Amino acid sequence: PQEDTGGVGEMRHVVGAAIILGVLALALFFSFAATSGVNRSLFPYFVSVYHYEPSNSSAVQGVFVNVTNGAIEIAQWNESHVYVNATIERLAVPVTVDSYVQSGTLYVTVHTPHFWLGWYSVNLQIDIPRTLQAVRIQAATVNGGILVDLSNFSSVFATSVNGDVRLELGQGESVSASTINGKISFAGSPQTLKLSAVNGEISALIYTVSQGEYELTTTNGNIEIRLPSSSSTSVYLATVNGALSVSGVMIANETSTRTTLSGTLGSGSASLMATTTNGDIVLTSS
Repeated sequence: PQEDTGGVGEMRHVVGAAIILGVLALALFFSFAATSGVNRSLFPYFVSVYHYEPSNSSAVQGVFVNVTNGAIEIAQWNESHVYVNATIERLAVPVTVDSYVQSGTLYVTVHTPHFWLGWYSVNLQIDIPRTLQAVRIQAATVNGGILVDLSNFSSVFATSVNGDVRLELGQGESVSASTINGKISFAGSPQTLKLSAVNGEISALIYTVSQGEYELTTTNGNIEIRLPSSSSTSVYLATVNGALSVSGVMIANETSTRTTLSGTLGSGSASLMATTTNGDIVLTSS
């Protein structure tokens, strides 16, 4: 008699499909547990701490940080060395943190498998000596907030997808910050400033405005700008669904409609532009 292999082959397809569906279901479950506020104490997750200290902190001139799930904090402290601290929480995901200094830049990166089940978060804190001058900062995360607190810097680039960005800065050259779902809070005196959000408000306190370009844009959110009444800059404000408000500063050569306003402060040596689609814009003196 001829062996019937059709049923065996069909059974293999069924088992294979069941395994694939099971893997997808686990992936969706872990993703939901990680992002929906489910109490993580219900799951047997692991917590570990990572530390790194460069052998020659005085040679560090820049910081590059990249993480997918987790917050980033970069701040100055009174110690003489650079210090990296990472708190790792994970469930069924192998996570490693790698730090090294190359050509004057401190690199801090997080590594995970290309395909994994479970969830993880890595919260990074990097302390920089106050004695380091003109430091370059580049920080990026997908799910998490960013805080940069530096009195002296050369450039700061901070970007998040789902998280707030907060920059407390002193004097420096250029600042660029962006987020998709989150708000941006800025204070400092850069020569060039670019803040961009999609679903979130922007607030900026600019200590000195006499040269350079300042651009603030969001789609769904309010914009608040505070600057000295002695500032020297051209001004352009625009909204689609919102209101414009100016107080404490004297704008010359003003041209305005219900949704736009342009003019100059002082000699107009710098350039300030703020635009939103759904939100109000407030320009006031600091």
